[in-house]
Amino acid sequence: MQDRSGQTLPDELLEEAGWLRALARALCRDEHAAADLEQETWLAALRSGAHARDARAWLGSVARRLAAGRGRG
Repeated sequence: MQDRSGQTLPDELLEEAGWLRALARALCRDEHAAADLEQETWLAALRSGAHARDARAWLGSVARRLAAGRGRG
């Protein structure tokens, strides 16, 4: 995955795409909200230049934080 500046996500993050999709569906009852949450998580990874040692843990914490923020909003 590449953004406009040419920045790419590490393969370690991209390998977790299926897991992230499943997590987003578990966190959101609505299919469209889950897709939005998944996209917001990828955007956060691009913006931060994520290079986490544990990709699944990093993606999961970002997705959960975003989902919780939606609940408050």
